Amino acid sequence: MKRTIIVFGLASLALIIGACGYNVSNPDDILVGKYEVTSIEISGCDNPNDNFSSSSKDFGCSIEGHSQTCNSITLELTNDRAYILSRNTRTIDKRIGTVLNERQPLVGYYSFDGDQLRICFNGNCNGAIWQLDDNYLNLNIQQANGCTETILDKKR
Repeated sequence: MKRTIIVFGLASLALIIGACGYNVSNPDDILVGKYEVTSIEISGCDNPNDNFSSSSKDFGCSIEGHSQTCNSITLELTNDRAYILSRNTRTIDKRIGTVLNERQPLVGYYSFDGDQLRICFNGNCNGAIWQLDDNYLNLNIQQANGCTETILDKKR
């Protein structure tokens, strides 16, 4: 009897753990959120002059005179499938204590075709491969000009 209870308990535990596994039947559920861009790389372009690389050290703050300017890039994926990539600038005048926040958003939308992510701006859509590990989203976007844009984002 004791053996039957142990076997039944282990089988039940295995079913519960299996049912709580990582399910990506609706990728929107895990991708929606705000991210801080930590690096952007554009590579493999038909025109080598279009290749580009930038990392978080390029997005930090700099001090010039009495002003401190901080730059960052954010990515937001919303429930209504908006894809918002924003360049953010914050300038602080240390003499008089004023703060100027500027946000330059590039707004598009995203959709899924099976597991394939599609990102669209102004009716032009590009396929993207995505991977979410812990709090990091890695996007590899294939551009029409042959470039591959790799964006690494940390979830906020």
